[in-house]
Amino acid sequence: MANWESINKFGKNRLLATSYVWLIIVPLVAKTMSKVENPLDFSRFVDGLVLDVVLPFSWQLFYFSSVSIAIAATIYYLRCPEIIKNFNSFGDFQREGRDSAYLISYSKELRDFEFTGFAADVSIDRMHPEEERHFNGVAFWQIYKFENSRFPYSRAICFSLYRLGVGLIVLLLLDNFLYVVEQSSWF
Repeated sequence: MANWESINKFGKNRLLATSYVWLIIVPLVAKTMSKVENPLDFSRFVDGLVLDVVLPFSWQLFYFSSVSIAIAATIYYLRCPEIIKNFNSFGDFQREGRDSAYLISYSKELRDFEFTGFAADVSIDRMHPEEERHFNGVAFWQIYKFENSRFPYSRAICFSLYRLGVGLIVLLLLDNFLYVVEQSSWF
């Protein structure tokens, strides 16, 4: 099963984040097209020009892909732990200027979590700067690892919906590619 770190790549993808826009645009276009007389006959302007304005299958696939991705994104937003969303590594954590106070505060919000080893043994009030740097690294990765595997049902559903949505987009792209190849005179 995918962990939050893997799902985070989908959650932070800017292209996938546009799925909410398509949830609005596709139905608006479909509604508009349903009110237009089908087919549109332009033969009095151009001989033989008749346009079919039914929502194409590819738009339906695109819409269901957007629905799938939007639901996955909502689950990601609500359930993915903040430490996973905000930091890809301890280096990111350090660049943000976070310290042991952040980690201790974060750990207190977690149920069923306790520091182990060095992170559990150190006296936080009396740490030297070098000890604090070491504590931060150890504590960060302990929390990160703990959070990375939390909420297994949410992870499974979120990852499955992201994969379904991306799979439908790939299917759509492949279908359009094959259509272009069939219509071209190159092959």
